[in-house]
Amino acid sequence: MIKLSKEQILEFLAELAAPVSPEIFAGFGSEFQRNRYEWEKQNQELEKEEEYISVWIKEQEVQHTLDILLEIAHNPPERDFYDGIAQRRQLDWEYYLALIIYQLGIRDRVLLISKLEANNDNINSIIASVKEYLADD
Repeated sequence: MIKLSKEQILEFLAELAAPVSPEIFAGFGSEFQRNRYEWEKQNQELEKEEEYISVWIKEQEVQHTLDILLEIAHNPPERDFYDGIAQRRQLDWEYYLALIIYQLGIRDRVLLISKLEANNDNINSIIASVKEYLADD
C-alpha cells in the first residue's frame, strides 16, 4: 500500500478537478489531463476516469489516506494552491473529494463511520455528501 503525502494527494485532487484546457491541446499538463482529453475525444471519459480513480484508491493505505482526505475536506487549500483550483472549480473539487473519501472509506466502513462521527460537529457539504453516499448504500 502507498502512503502519499498531503501534497501528493492535493495534486491528485487538483488533476481531477481541473478542466481540459488549451494548455492540454498544446501538449502541456499532466499525463492524466492529456489522457482525459483523449478519453473525451473517444467518448470514454466517464468509464476511464472511474477506472483511474479506482486504481488509485486500491493502491492507498486506507487510514493514512483517509486522515489526509478528511483534513483536506475540513481545511481546503488556500487560493495560492494550483491557481485556486479548490475555489475556482469548487463543485468539481468537492464532488471528487467526497467521492474519493467514500470509495476509500468503504474499504473500511467502520473506520470511515467512526471518523465521520468523531467530527460530527464539523459537517460541511463534502462530509454531508459522503454521509449521503453511505446512506444510499
